[in-house]
Amino acid sequence: MKPLYLYLVTRNDGVDENGMREFKGQQLETWDVYLSFVVCAENEEAAAKTHPTGDQTCWQKNEADGWVRNPGETLVRLIGTADGNVKKGELLCFNYKAG
Repeated sequence: MKPLYLYLVTRNDGVDENGMREFKGQQLETWDVYLSFVVCAENEEAAAKTHPTGDQTCWQKNEADGWVRNPGETLVRLIGTADGNVKKGELLCFNYKAG
């Protein structure tokens, strides 16, 4: 069985950790967006391809649904190794800015 790891996945699409986006020189606040999440995955690529809503078809439909439009707009950082109680693809926590 392949080892599973824990990854922190954050946005890299211009929305900062506070949910702010620069537009025409002004800071605009965004709402109803995921800012980051922790996921159990086999590798960095699988973590980047995880959608925090659990709906992996969002990528094919090119729907943001509160997240980035494609996996290339994320930053992924390894933060640990999963124990036997965590399943592949499981989200352990997320940061969501509700509006």
